[in-house]
Amino acid sequence: MLAGGSMNNKGRSLSLKLRDGTAVKEDLPFEKFLKYGPQALTDSELLAIIVRCGTKDHDPMQIGQQILTRCRQYETGIGGLYQLSVDELMKIDGLGQVKAVQIKCIAELSLRIIRSRKSDVVTFQSSEDIARYYMEQLRHKDQEHVILIALDARMRLICDKTLYIGTVSSCRISARDIFRQALMTGAAQIALVHNHPSGNPLPSDADIEMTRRILELGHIMEIPVYDHIIIGDRQYSSLNEVLNRN
Repeated sequence: MLAGGSMNNKGRSLSLKLRDGTAVKEDLPFEKFLKYGPQALTDSELLAIIVRCGTKDHDPMQIGQQILTRCRQYETGIGGLYQLSVDELMKIDGLGQVKAVQIKCIAELSLRIIRSRKSDVVTFQSSEDIARYYMEQLRHKDQEHVILIALDARMRLICDKTLYIGTVSSCRISARDIFRQALMTGAAQIALVHNHPSGNPLPSDADIEMTRRILELGHIMEIPVYDHIIIGDRQYSSLNEVLNRN
């Protein structure tokens, strides 16, 4: 038997429930997706479809809500999904390694979709533009990533290349490797960007000294270094600004 739910102005029930409290079929996330499209689903409902199977103690919707709760340890809403590790996801009852990896793959795909929708020709006007472009790619990383950005004379992006992935505490950068890669791309100028896993973008003494060396070598090689940018958590530092202040 059915108990009455809320009605819209056409008299159709939006939330019919069985007397035992379970949802009727059309209210389940998968059926709701088919009827109204993905935009009609909440974050937890979308996650429930991905999870698909629950446990004897938790249905997929409850597991989806637990995933969102863990996301909020890092930031508001679904954005924290990118920062959750596979091990953290596997601590949720009902999520095994395969499902946790699938969820992380979806998070990575969403980031790549965002980047692929950017203009085919990316032109930077400032260090802030560069920081914004790489912020979401780098701010979640738990190791330092150093990226070489090859630019033409009009500050258009030719390509970028991850040169190094280091430990949380250190990442060695060879100026020779930087300019060898720059020459291979035909760059008229370059920029560097790397992240601080701590979330604090303030440069260390080593960052400042390394940037000085790279600027000097860029002058000798006639490949100017536009800037070296450090990415933190929604913050960035420009080494050019730091050096100019000093």
